[in-house]
Amino acid sequence: MTSRGNEGRGGVPSSANPAAAPDLAGPATGVPLVAAALALAPMAVAQSDWHELPLLTARAACAIAADPVHQTLVAFGGDDGAAVRRDTWLLDQGLWRRLQPTTAPPARAEAAMVFDAARQEVLLFGGRGGASELRDTWRFDGTDWSLATPAVVPPPRRGHGMAFDAASGEVVLFGGQRLLTPLGDTWTWNGTSWTQRFPATSPAPRVWCAMAAAAGGPPLLFGGRAGATWFGDTHVWSGANWMPMTAGPSPSPRAEATLIADGTSSGLLLTGGADPIGVRGDTWSWQGVGWQPLPGAQGLPPRAAAAGGFDPQRQQPTVAFGRTSDGQPLGDTHAFSAGQWSPTQPSAAPAPRRAAASAYDPQRARNVLFGGTTGGGTDLGDTWEWDGSTWTARATGGPSARQQHALAFDQGRGTTLLFGGLAGTQTLGDVWEWNGTAWSQLFPAAGPANRAAHALVAAPGGGLLLFGGVDAAYVPLGDTWRWALGGWQQTFGPGPGPRFGHALALDGLRHRVVLFGGRDLQQVLGDTWLFDGTGWTAAQPPNSPPPRAYAKATYAAERDRVLLFGGLDDTFAARRDTWEWNGSDWRAVPTAAPPTARVDAVLDHHTASEGTLLFGGSDLTHDLGDSQRFAAEFVASSSPFGMACSQPLGAAVMAAQAGSRPWLGDVYRLQLDGLPQTPGLALVIFGFTDQTWNNQPLPQLLDPYGLPGCELWMSADDAFVALHNGLSTTFPFPLPTAAWLRGFTYFNQALVLDPAYGNPLGGTTTNAVRSTFGAR
Repeated sequence: MTSRGNEGRGGVPSSANPAAAPDLAGPATGVPLVAAALALAPMAVAQSDWHELPLLTARAACAIAADPVHQTLVAFGGDDGAAVRRDTWLLDQGLWRRLQPTTAPPARAEAAMVFDAARQEVLLFGGRGGASELRDTWRFDGTDWSLATPAVVPPPRRGHGMAFDAASGEVVLFGGQRLLTPLGDTWTWNGTSWTQRFPATSPAPRVWCAMAAAAGGPPLLFGGRAGATWFGDTHVWSGANWMPMTAGPSPSPRAEATLIADGTSSGLLLTGGADPIGVRGDTWSWQGVGWQPLPGAQGLPPRAAAAGGFDPQRQQPTVAFGRTSDGQPLGDTHAFSAGQWSPTQPSAAPAPRRAAASAYDPQRARNVLFGGTTGGGTDLGDTWEWDGSTWTARATGGPSARQQHALAFDQGRGTTLLFGGLAGTQTLGDVWEWNGTAWSQLFPAAGPANRAAHALVAAPGGGLLLFGGVDAAYVPLGDTWRWALGGWQQTFGPGPGPRFGHALALDGLRHRVVLFGGRDLQQVLGDTWLFDGTGWTAAQPPNSPPPRAYAKATYAAERDRVLLFGGLDDTFAARRDTWEWNGSDWRAVPTAAPPTARVDAVLDHHTASEGTLLFGGSDLTHDLGDSQRFAAEFVASSSPFGMACSQPLGAAVMAAQAGSRPWLGDVYRLQLDGLPQTPGLALVIFGFTDQTWNNQPLPQLLDPYGLPGCELWMSADDAFVALHNGLSTTFPFPLPTAAWLRGFTYFNQALVLDPAYGNPLGGTTTNAVRSTFGAR
């Protein structure tokens, strides 16, 4: 088994000359085929980026329509508190499933959508696209959207009502709002064109009325609002006029209520809505001639601007989404059956919030999130977990609702620890732990003073490290505490100045806690500090992110870097830039699709899926509820496989050096251990497959080559000879930055030569290593 000279794969020349590249790690020298041959390959930009996760976020003013042809409810768009959306969702067996249509309407909220039974399609019209009203008409066929282009179109509007009139076979549209002016016009759609109608009797102009039709019945309209006037009137469309219905009891005046067919020929349900006091949670029934209250219809939390429809698959009236009295969007879904509302799907993600805290539990591969606060000033006390693809609500009890607290995973106890925070105007100093099932309060004998806006991370050598924050008098703190064995101990000595809102993360490769920024009472800070387990050292990196507070940091293990995102800079602007710390310097990470600029978000690495989760925060106008993932499209990986040859002298083994991965543009290091004590030679083999070599399947016994009992685990396509000084050595491989190498996999194995092995060749073989090039 010898080096094969220039017979590299695909005509690429190889090198067996140890002097072809500098020795970066001592006596082991040599240049791998790929690194030497591709040193001049075209440069490529980094391949890590942010991607919003396709989750059903909480939202209000979403459009929903029942599609009996495809046995589903169709939902489109809505307002998640930060932006209007353009995603399409289908309800299947009580659970929402995102559809990826080829074409979709522009983003919008407050649109109207209804099933056009005469054309067997869903019809959508208008809505609010950001700050402007829309007037476009869209059809949905169960798979894709298409834009209709009628010659006559109603004026732009939002918050209008729409229902199908079975008697005429037309869709009826009424009212809405344009440029803050309530509208009172009526239009009909016949599948080809819109026609304005001029009924002799008509409701007063209004926005946010509730409008629907029972199966086979006429469209019915209830309530709405025009400025300070709240309506509680009911009207039925006769085909030519709106007929007021005045007899009997009626729901109280309100806007943004939800009106749904109940599955009977004349029945409708009305629930929720908003009035001058707040949002409603009552339910009323319409059976063709009047309203009847349903006081026993419990189970649906109060909401306004919800969306609803009759689920044709499960044969149940269904309400989804909406907003609370303080404007927070909701993400849950409820169905009505046997006189009660029951949740069919809880919120698919935490509600929008800022100043929450999160920690990664490596034993269960879950990010644990707790608390935060909303734009309406409501502190939260819910617990969520992220498994790398899905959010799950885990608990509503335990620690009191709070914000600006801190979480970290305590490896010694196998639990997630929570400390302090702010509840209303009260700073806290309580300690809680989450064991994956429930919260328990701990009562250490002594510990840090009550505080908020501090940071807590795993500490080098074990335990947890807490630094800074503000006390009850809003005085910045600069003390350092260590949590270990269920108790606190203060660490003294020089360190960062008092501050709050700083970013803190444990660099798992270099075993240093990294602190960046924050603010004191005078300024926003931009300094970097390192804690080695005993004390702090000020770092002096050549490059640094701009000063900021309320940014977040986490250690991305697959990148061997600390990531930093967002924050509030010294001009009081929210940031959206991503930085990474390599142990000695900061680097701005170029991204094509950075998330919305934000402060006080959650940034937490999910090690099992090799990605970093960003959730929530505030853009200084709205609380955010989106979940974003930062990851490399091609992740560098290295994994040993096969077995080293058994020898009386001990097995020689090969693996990537601790912390080293084959990232393009870096120096990748393979390490050999278990070598003979005396200096000698090793032949490092390169291959492109672990399936066959010389037309024979792998692995292959090497007995014919004088290595009885040893095996070749990969193809021997190239090799180079290297010297070692005994026991252990490292082979450095400078890797090029070449776009076409991303995701490329190759293999290494080594033949160690020494007469002491006592076989005919005088050598032994290591296991093999599979390496895949990644791009940061």
